[in-house]
Amino acid sequence: MNSVAQTMTSVAQTMNSVAQTINSVAQTMNSVGSDNEQCDSDNERCDSDNERCGSNNEQCGLRQ
Repeated sequence: MNSVAQTMTSVAQTMNSVAQTINSVAQTMNSVGSDNEQCDSDNERCDSDNERCGSNNEQCGLRQ
């Protein structure tokens, strides 16, 4: 059972890493003048990574 938990933790960490990469790309797109639809995608993704959510919301707020 511990092995299953470790595997799930590893998967979660990998997914979080992917989400951070996607957020980084999204922030770069926002910084070059992407529209607010990109922010909406970030906000939906926020549920899995609440710390980045606040950062994305601020980024979106600056673009509105």
